[in-house]
Amino acid sequence: MSYYIKRAKRWRSLRNKLFKEILFMVNRTISTQSLTPGELFCVRGKLTYGRLAKQIDGEQLEKDKQRRAARGMRPIERPYTSATITEAYVPLKDKNHPTLEERYAQESLYTSHANGSHGFNFSAMNLGNRLPWIGVRDPQDPMKIEQIVLTNELASGLDVTLVMRVFQGKTNKDVTLDGVILNEPPRYFASANPTASLSALGITFIPAATEAPAAEAAPMAHEAFPFTNQQAQPEPAPAPAQTFTQTNPWENAQEPENLFNKPFGFKSGGITYNPQGNGNAPF
Repeated sequence: MSYYIKRAKRWRSLRNKLFKEILFMVNRTISTQSLTPGELFCVRGKLTYGRLAKQIDGEQLEKDKQRRAARGMRPIERPYTSATITEAYVPLKDKNHPTLEERYAQESLYTSHANGSHGFNFSAMNLGNRLPWIGVRDPQDPMKIEQIVLTNELASGLDVTLVMRVFQGKTNKDVTLDGVILNEPPRYFASANPTASLSALGITFIPAATEAPAAEAAPMAHEAFPFTNQQAQPEPAPAPAQTFTQTNPWENAQEPENLFNKPFGFKSGGITYNPQGNGNAPF
């Protein structure tokens, strides 16, 4: 009996995915191939899932492929990073004349019944060999972005802007997650601290001695990122990062089951990007 129940559940899952795919194709009026390589666009919202500090690779990638295949999804064969946001919207440079890429981004928003999803959602992916750059908006100058290096995966609920870039592949055009702008100070997932919890029981916890890890080099920004129009400046003080205790870090989370796993958002204009360096803004 359990065999037939599993077969029935799998059939319903495949049927629902096919229905969503047909609906998605009907609603889309702008194809990826009509976009202009090098153009940028943005989508802003609250982070619900993110693998940005390091790629999904190795054993995690193999498990990810098995999970996708079991759900009737096309497996991703190479290491990648990704992010999903909720309460998503596309900031427009000119609301009366949205660009082709901005309209494409709007057509890429989708709804989800997953926990924590509100309004529209948007998913982005980067299959390149470099991590997406991460920058924090300057609260005193919203058009200035300071690059940071993530010390862990970002916490859910963070107000972020996903910066997407159109590129020309070997045969077709596609869209990739070029970078992520944090519109507020960074918050990270952190494992529970046994020292604090055991001290409440009168127990002294002595952690194992470990060698200090070597400093990790900052991921290089994509060459196509046009915000690097500023001369190199002395290394500023690191941005204050808030850390809170969370017992379920991103590495144990599963990427939302989003059929339309395409990244999309808007072209820069008047933004100063400082790759050495941490907001509310129009995007």
